[in-house]
Parts: sequence; structure tokens; C-alpha cells
Amino acid sequence: MLVYISMFFLSILFIYFANKQNDARRKNVLYVLSFMPFFLVSALRYGVGTDYLRRYALDFLKMYQGYSVDNLEIGFILLNKLTMLITNEPFLMFFITSFLINGFIFWTVCKESKDKILSICIFFLLGFFFNSLNIMRQYLALSFVFIGFYYLLKNKKIFFILSVIIASLFHSSAIIMLALVICDYKVIANYKWFIPFVIVVLCLNSNLMDILEFVLKNTRFNVYFSGKL
Repeated sequence: MLVYISMFFLSILFIYFANKQNDARRKNVLYVLSFMPFFLVSALRYGVGTDYLRRYALDFLKMYQGYSVDNLEIGFILLNKLTMLITNEPFLMFFITSFLINGFIFWTVCKESKDKILSICIFFLLGFFFNSLNIMRQYLALSFVFIGFYYLLKNKKIFFILSVIIASLFHSSAIIMLALVICDYKVIANYKWFIPFVIVVLCLNSNLMDILEFVLKNTRFNVYFSGKL
């Protein structure tokens, strides 16, 4: 735990000093340095996260030996294949995915967030960083959507669409985010529909998972309910 706490405070410290800078170059250097602790801890981990050894390292070795692996999108398979041109060990794949996940999230936060320290606190303290060490493919897709959302806020919808399409190549569930293209981001945050939506979710409570399991039982996402990889 000391490693994670040190990583977090070191990153926050770099962002704090970056916010005090007037020189754009120094500010950007400090923002890059704020990203490094999260990236290095994620990239250099071994066996951390349920999916590390049980799924992704095992899948990499299977593919290297010529076996096919089910329930993997073409983008993630291609990423594995490319790393195999350099090494027969999965560490490089984890290195690249850690760079993309944390890099895209930090880049978007540093570009768009009005309170960068608060954004990183949310990322760390609410467990999103730790989730990224486990459900890695989902967070790889999420990071592409995250950077795409930056362009959506700038009304550059074509870049958002491209980001979502790339995200879906790593986890197909990301394609649902294309629905945001037809929505104004101000409408998304409007309490007139958001509050009723929250009330419905709270009313459904545990029944929501039963509904989702019924809807997804004949799809590849049923694995999340059965627990079988």
C-alpha cells in the first residue's frame, strides 16, 4: 500500500507545482511527471489484479504458442501480436496498455479539467486506478472514449466517433458510447432527466443485475455473471 500512497502524493505534488507555473513548457513537463508514477506502478506490476495471471498473461502465452483465444476483440489481439514481434513475454503488452490507459486519462484531465488535483483524487481514491489493473481491456477502451469525450466537448464529433470505434476494437461494449453523438453534453448533465434516471436505478436496486443477466445471457458478456472465463 505504501507504493500506491507514495505514487498518489507524488503525482498530486507535480500537478500542484504545475498549476503554479506561468511558463507553458515547465507546466507541461510537470504534467508529464505527474503521469509517470501512475504509469510506472501500473506498467511494472506483476501478478497484480485477478485478470493479470488468470487472463491476460495466460492469453498472451496461448497466442504465442499458436492457440486461438475466445472473447478477445481484434484490437487487443493485434496489440498482443505486435508485442510478440519483440518478446515472447507479456510484460511489454502490460507496459503499452498501462501507458495508453494512464496517458489518455492524464492527458484529458490536464487539458480539460478545471480542478486537476480533484480529478486525479477521484481517479485514485474511488478505485478507478485499481480497477484498471484488473479489468484492463475495459479500461483500455474507456481511456479511448475518455480522450474522445474531450473532442466531443469541443464539438469535434468525428474525432469522438473515431475514438469510440477504436475503443470498441479493444472492448466491444464501448460502441454504446456512440449514443452521445446525438446528445448535447449540457443535456446529458441536465437534472430534469438525470434525477429520474437515478431514482429508477435505485428502485430497481438488486433487480437491475437480474435484468441485465437476462438480457445478456446469450451474449459473450454473460461471462461477467457466470464468473467463467
